Amino acid sequence: MYPLSKSSRARQNLTAGYGVEMVIGGGADIQSDTIVATGVTPSTAPRKAPAAIRWSSIVGWWLAHGLLIASAIMVPFPIAHGSGLHVGSALARWGVWQDDAVNYARVAFQGYTASPAWPAYWPGIPLLIALTRSPWVTLAVIQAALLAVMRLMATAAMDLGLSASAALAAVALFALNPAAVYYSSAYPELWVVGGFLIAIRATVHRRPWPMAAGIAAATIMDPLGAVVCLLPLLLAIQAWRRRDARALQVGLAGVAAGAAVVVGFCGYLAAMVGNPLAMVSAQRYWHGAWTLPWVQVAQEAQRLLVGVSQTNRGVALVVVILTVPSLYVGIRWMASGGHPASGPAAVTSVAMALLSLAFQAEGEPLLSTARFLSMLVPGYFGMARCKGVSGPVLVLTGFSAMVGAVAFTHGHFWW
Repeated sequence: MYPLSKSSRARQNLTAGYGVEMVIGGGADIQSDTIVATGVTPSTAPRKAPAAIRWSSIVGWWLAHGLLIASAIMVPFPIAHGSGLHVGSALARWGVWQDDAVNYARVAFQGYTASPAWPAYWPGIPLLIALTRSPWVTLAVIQAALLAVMRLMATAAMDLGLSASAALAAVALFALNPAAVYYSSAYPELWVVGGFLIAIRATVHRRPWPMAAGIAAATIMDPLGAVVCLLPLLLAIQAWRRRDARALQVGLAGVAAGAAVVVGFCGYLAAMVGNPLAMVSAQRYWHGAWTLPWVQVAQEAQRLLVGVSQTNRGVALVVVILTVPSLYVGIRWMASGGHPASGPAAVTSVAMALLSLAFQAEGEPLLSTARFLSMLVPGYFGMARCKGVSGPVLVLTGFSAMVGAVAFTHGHFWW
């Protein structure tokens, strides 16, 4: 074995960083370098480049999502009295400004001192509302972000080894997921998914600044978003054990960004309300409680059998039962992928899933659980890999998304 030349090292670094084999020119020099770097003799047959996903396909599913929400708004359905932040004539009767979106707007314009319950809402969405200042502009920014996140999902899926068709299937499942209406409202789930995907791509491509941006975006939005900080932490530990300086730099950038957001929020709460952990104590105003991950499923199944379950809780039970197997498949596939992001992203997803199933809001089983689980990216990847199953599941999730959107946009709390 001989030392690699400078040009050979460059080709090796590009191959390691981007997961592709770069062939510039031809000849025995490239072939011998590949043998030295990988220990494998390359095939003489040309390799096909992975098929790209057209923007038009992603835009199509983005439009399908928007059409579902618009159709839900137009469905004749009883309006819940006193609900929604009604702005202008178009939103005077219907709208996606419901439930927590209203509370986020109150935090944005009244601050955390207006109610001891407000610190339960992390500052990301209030900042977005305060900066845009108009609900219409806020919704426009959310729609643009939704399209960008769909594109991110497709590219991240292909980075991790999914085919173009499977990556597009993951985008479709995400666009019509049962909690779809929340991804067109002022809720944090969209931004947590986006931050998670940016962090996965930053890990694969070994880029510290995108990692820091993705972790900060997820952390500032939601407590589950803060759990995404596990990904760079585990990456940093893995890189330190392997003596990989670049991966360690990427991991530490994410850890620093997440820590900065949490410390900044705690410091702000200490200054404004006198309690740096007010986001924890505020949960008692929402009757938040913790239980074992399977208890809520068992409680709701029992209530459904004796006929006391509400319709939305029953549908949530079905959604959770469908979601957990796809999460298992996706997390297991991701863990065995061999990419730098595989292990950290899989462990992070497991932690988020367990916390989603274990948190019980307002004393009701499965309240918001399906919405929490919708943030777990591996679920979409796992279901997209099951070619014979993803189609029927898309029909089921699309139907439940429509039912949920009709209820939510007419002022009825849904999950």
